[in-house]
Order: sequence, then C-alpha cells, then structure tokens
Amino acid sequence: MINILNLSYNELEEFLLSLNENKSSFEKHTQNIWKALWHLRVSEYKTIQDIPLKLKSLLEKHSLIILPKIILHQKSTDGTEKILLELADKNCIEMVLIPNLEGKITLCISSQVACKMACTFCATGKNPFKRNLSSAEILSQVLVAKNTIADSLQTPRIKNIVFMGMGEPFLNMHELIKSLRILNSPTAFMFTPRSITVSTCGIADTLPIFAKEKLAYLAFSLHAPNQKLREKIMPFASKWALDNIKKELINYPLSKREYISLEYLLLEHVNDTVEHAKELADFAKACNAKINLIIFNEHENCEYKTPSDERIQAFRAVLLAENITAIIRQRKGADIDAACGQLQAKLL
Repeated sequence: MINILNLSYNELEEFLLSLNENKSSFEKHTQNIWKALWHLRVSEYKTIQDIPLKLKSLLEKHSLIILPKIILHQKSTDGTEKILLELADKNCIEMVLIPNLEGKITLCISSQVACKMACTFCATGKNPFKRNLSSAEILSQVLVAKNTIADSLQTPRIKNIVFMGMGEPFLNMHELIKSLRILNSPTAFMFTPRSITVSTCGIADTLPIFAKEKLAYLAFSLHAPNQKLREKIMPFASKWALDNIKKELINYPLSKREYISLEYLLLEHVNDTVEHAKELADFAKACNAKINLIIFNEHENCEYKTPSDERIQAFRAVLLAENITAIIRQRKGADIDAACGQLQAKLL
C-alpha cells in the first residue's frame, strides 16, 4: 500500500486512473485531493470534500496518508523549537523551527536518517547511516511543522525552508528534486526558490543536476579552505576534490540577485587562523560567493572547541578587508542541542 504523499501531481493522476476513476471527472478529483493533502493538510480521506464516497473508499483501500509521529518537542530559551519525529519504520529524524524577531520562522529539515558524510565535527555523523528519506518523509516535516504552529494560507508563519538538518541532500538527489518541485508548486506549498536553501558538502557530479532545476538557492558547506585540511575534518566529503568543486561553483548559473553561500564552521586552532581566512577569501572571490561564518557548537564526545570572540572577529576582519561579505550566523537553540551540527535524533 502506497503513501499517497509520495506522489507527484502527475503520479496522483495516474494513480486515480488505476483505480478506474471516471476519466471525465478524475482531473477535478485530482485537484481536490491534491489541495486537501498540501493546502488543507488532511490526515484522513473521509475529511476530503468534493470527491465521491466510492473514491474515498478506494483511496482507503489502496493507499495511506502517512505522517511521522512527534516523539519529543523541545523549546529553547531563545524561541527555537526542535522536534524529534518517528518515521513509519521506527527510524527517527529531527527538524528545527527557528523564529526571527518578527515571528516568522525558518524551518530546518532533514534529508536522510543520520548522514553518510560523517564529518568529524558533526553530531549527526556520529550515528550510523540508515537510509535516504522519501519525498513524502521530507515534505511531511513541513506538514507537521505547519500543524504544530497553526500555520495557514491566510497567516503563513514559515517563511524559509533550509535543508540543513540531518543528512547530505545531494546524496538523495531524486527525492530532493521531487520534494523541491512540490514545495515550489503554486498548487501545493507555494514557496519560491528564493525562500529555499539547500546545503551540501559538495558532491561535484550532482551540482549541474541541481543547478539545472533552479528550485532553490545553493549553500556549499566548505569548512576548510584547502584539500589537505578538508581531508582531515571531512574525510568522506574530501573524496570530491575541492578544485573540481570550485570549477563547478565558478560555472554555476545564477539568476539576478542570486548568490552562492559558502558555509564555514570555525573550529578553534583547526581552521580559524589568519592564513585560513586568506585562503577562504581567495576561494570566495573565485566563486563570487558570500560567506556564512558558523560558530562551532560544542557537543558530547567531540574534541573540537569554540573559538574565542577575538579569534572569530580577527578571522572575519581578514575577509572584510578583502571586500568579501562575511556574516556570522546567529547561534540559536544550542541549549536544546538544536544548533548547527548538534542534531542527533536521540531522546533525552
């Protein structure tokens, strides 16, 4: 039995036809079901209006609406919320809701159960990799978040979606693209590419695929300005040579006002020297990119330390002197292990 949330609009049409749905009415019924799933966020077929009882019965017989179960909901003193979700197969993932001063929310979602990249500074990589998420499991995080905060079409609160939770999205490209198309669809979530950012460690051969779709902004998780250091702190990601990734980024097609963001996690006495900053500036200039500096959030069983404010500001000063836009990402949710690099999908 299928999870109907896994279907694209065209696949939903084909599914209804396979149920011997009347060809003269299936288009209207497809529209009504699609709207009910993504706009109205129904969890039971019986609540869908404007489709016949016979069709509801067939849907119940041949498909399910499967949403993850909330296992733990934590709230930070700064307003950040972290939600632990249990999937149908009992695997767990986490998502984070990050509010701004105006009350609008950035939703940080996951793309895998754990992460294949196993970066040495990231808590997610400490868990053994299980599997990729389906598009339904990716999108159901948005549905659950909207239900949790009473987000609606009339009063939308979720302003941005970032694929910066658990997992490497580019190692789940098919389901990533499928979910991005639905997030951007005017008949589904109605986000725009400018409101969605996908973060990747840089799977060079998949960058052209992502670029061609133009469904979201790109953030490249660099974290080391040269190949040697990247091999040390990001051993799996370093399989894709930094020079090759740079070539792809230089040729990356950007629309007006779009830019590539380089994410750089500052680790004390590891990648935070003035020399590292100069190398990073050269990389950013070559790619015409902006830099998002991330302060390391310490977590259990990790030897890295957070740099002092003096080291952080000295590093940023080098970038600014080279006319590089360098923003220090505001730390949110660290007290509930919801900050960057802290997600591990575990109970208290």
